[in-house]
Amino acid sequence: MAEVEVLWLACGVLPGFRPAERRVEIHVAGAAALLRLEVDARSVRTEEPPCNGKPVPGFLRVLLWAHHGDTVSVVLPLLRGEQGAIVAVPQALVALAGEMAM
Repeated sequence: MAEVEVLWLACGVLPGFRPAERRVEIHVAGAAALLRLEVDARSVRTEEPPCNGKPVPGFLRVLLWAHHGDTVSVVLPLLRGEQGAIVAVPQALVALAGEMAM
């Protein structure tokens, strides 16, 4: 069985509707607009607490799906711990779990 590779995807982070949630903004490869989604707060790392109105820099825990040159396909988390959509993101926005220093 293949080992799952955990990555951390750079994103903007805002508070969620509930204390245990966060709203994240993700740059998707080839898309003009940001992808926005609600995720479990445990899937997000920030150096400062998120506040309404202006996203703070942070990282979202994702799973590697495939490499495509300068992009990477990742599986996004959803609320309640399920796995969600697979999207392609720029390789430059991801870090291996072992490389995170937050």
